[in-house]
Amino acid sequence: QMLNGERSTKDIFQIQNRLAGINHNMLHFLENHDEQRLASKFFAGDMWKGAPAMVISATIDKGPVMIFFGQEVGEPGNGAEGFSGDDGRTTHFDYWGVPAHQQWMNEGKFDGGKLNPAQKNLRNFYQKLLNVCLRNEAIRQGHFFDLQYFNKKNYDTDKVFAFLRYTDKQKLLVIVNFDTKVKEVKVMIPEKTLEELSLSASASTELKDLLSEKSLNFKSESGANLRLEALQSYIFEFKN
Repeated sequence: QMLNGERSTKDIFQIQNRLAGINHNMLHFLENHDEQRLASKFFAGDMWKGAPAMVISATIDKGPVMIFFGQEVGEPGNGAEGFSGDDGRTTHFDYWGVPAHQQWMNEGKFDGGKLNPAQKNLRNFYQKLLNVCLRNEAIRQGHFFDLQYFNKKNYDTDKVFAFLRYTDKQKLLVIVNFDTKVKEVKVMIPEKTLEELSLSASASTELKDLLSEKSLNFKSESGANLRLEALQSYIFEFKN
């Protein structure tokens, strides 16, 4: 529903709050054999609409994350795939190939040789995101702090979601745009949280995006201003 603009990103924190204490045991996924594919005409209809949700799913807490085969290359589940007909799903109960996944397989070469440029870009995004999650302890082991309420006057909190993940050794700011429109965003962090992050009230800190290498300056007193392109996500690391 959030991918199609039917729910607010404010709901994400409420969901996380209901799962407090068991989040780390909950498997995160956007697709499986029961659900319609993200790129399906029955659901989002665009393989990139799942990108912001995937960033949230993979980084919001310590729980394990799963991607369903073909998700990373935008499999739409088009066509009548056996017994269940044309329903936008890929179920293991049906007799059917998975066309986008077969393009990646490339007749046994498994080199993505038949993928189009958009599919290759999507797969690169998934690859980079999952490796960022694997290599950064703030995602694997860190605490979570929601920034929505404190920034309700600073950006569109129905379409943009921002939060912190942090340990004693690493601090990350994750910010995601679910909208298909550009968003101009200002992100601030509460004073007490700055203290917990060992950032002084007058600190000026470099932020570096782990997905794109983009750099940004964050000032404790005034926050950070940035432009979020449609469906764009950042995972900023505090560098000093």
